[in-house]
Amino acid sequence: NMLLMGLWKIIDTHSVISQTAFEIVKLLFVLLYIIWLLPFCYSMMRYIHEKELPVGSIFRQLYVEGFKHKGFIALTLFVLILICSVVLVIVLMPGLILILEYLIHEKGLAMGDPNSLPHNFPFLLYPTLAVLFFIGQYVLGFCYYTMYFVYLSIKKRVDEKAKATIHRS
Repeated sequence: NMLLMGLWKIIDTHSVISQTAFEIVKLLFVLLYIIWLLPFCYSMMRYIHEKELPVGSIFRQLYVEGFKHKGFIALTLFVLILICSVVLVIVLMPGLILILEYLIHEKGLAMGDPNSLPHNFPFLLYPTLAVLFFIGQYVLGFCYYTMYFVYLSIKKRVDEKAKATIHRS
């Protein structure tokens, strides 16, 4: 981030074409970073569930195995992000509304407005947020089980392909 901010100060003085090219290059780096990280979803899940694997296998054979299935992982994560983001927005919306109300109220107090919230509003806000975040943890558990499904699906494909190769020979 600091590097990008420094580069942006340099690029900001140049033409619109240079600024657009900089944004495109930045977008390409983000996409390459995402593609580079996709196999880690598989390799980390496999490392967690198979006890006999050494730590270094995450970055070697498991990473290569996950990279072969990067399309399936990317599609699953895209659908998962769509579903979880909608559910989390719906679940956490009451908490967001309460937080924004509290912040706007505090800003109004700083500008001299009268205190219009009940005195126990913070004591009601914190338990509400705790309950909402507790419910949000179930959504994150759904994400974990989805990644476990991806791991099992890829493992089954690899095992069936290995079994088919053995039977043909």
